[in-house]
Amino acid sequence: MTKKYDREELLTDYRIGHYTIRALANKHGISPAMVAKLTKNTDKDLVESVNKQLEARQALDGKSEQEIKAINYAVEFQWGLLKDIELFSNKTMKKASSLMGDTKTGQEFKAIIEGVDKLSILTKINDRHPKKELAENNGAGVTTRVTFVRAQKQSVIAEALADLATKLPD
Repeated sequence: MTKKYDREELLTDYRIGHYTIRALANKHGISPAMVAKLTKNTDKDLVESVNKQLEARQALDGKSEQEIKAINYAVEFQWGLLKDIELFSNKTMKKASSLMGDTKTGQEFKAIIEGVDKLSILTKINDRHPKKELAENNGAGVTTRVTFVRAQKQSVIAEALADLATKLPD
């Protein structure tokens, strides 16, 4: 008799690194051998995310409700900036692709590139010299970089976004 289990849930539980094979088997009602087979070649890639969440909660421990609210607001604001930058970057790349073949619009293309460059420098999103521990070579010439945003002057970033938005046609 085959027992029913949620494979995605099992793999997620495995990826967070909290459970042993035996504990996963008990939780999902299958044998440890089956868990081992299903999780073979699966990385425990969510362990770092769990640890970061714990660090964040520890950092908030002992803070007043007002401080926590202010911190959450700042985080949401900066998350919004990151999403806006991603949106503008995608628009810019599409526009750049269309301008590559049209030399008449070279000035417009230059303005867009300068806007994106200015924005990436202000937000430190595009660090040209990342720390070695923050860059990982994934093989085949592909490098993954973890970037941190330090938005000290949020109004400057908002102005740069607005400036970039005016330079991007719909």
